[in-house]
Amino acid sequence: MTELRRGYERIPVGTVTGTLHTPGDIEVLDLSRTGMAFATVERLDEAADYEIELRHRDQPVKLVVSVRWVKEAETADGARAGYHVGAEFIAVLQKTSTGIWDWILDTPRQ
Repeated sequence: MTELRRGYERIPVGTVTGTLHTPGDIEVLDLSRTGMAFATVERLDEAADYEIELRHRDQPVKLVVSVRWVKEAETADGARAGYHVGAEFIAVLQKTSTGIWDWILDTPRQ
């Protein structure tokens, strides 16, 4: 398997929520200019594209992401707790600025 490298550093976020239109809500773990990591209860297919809606302070943006990696997540006691997913942004479906996309692009790199 080829090792994937990120083009931009990911920044942990606590104020962004998201919905994966199938199967449902996700927990956003971190974001960068070109991708994100999130947690979900359903296993997603690597290399498949999914539509996601992100919200920050009630400002949504709809995106298409391509899944690059999927890892099983575990609780502290080792029980299965869903999946962590790394995805690349492929398209912005909402062309008007809603604030969140500008926030993602303007977030300083550490």
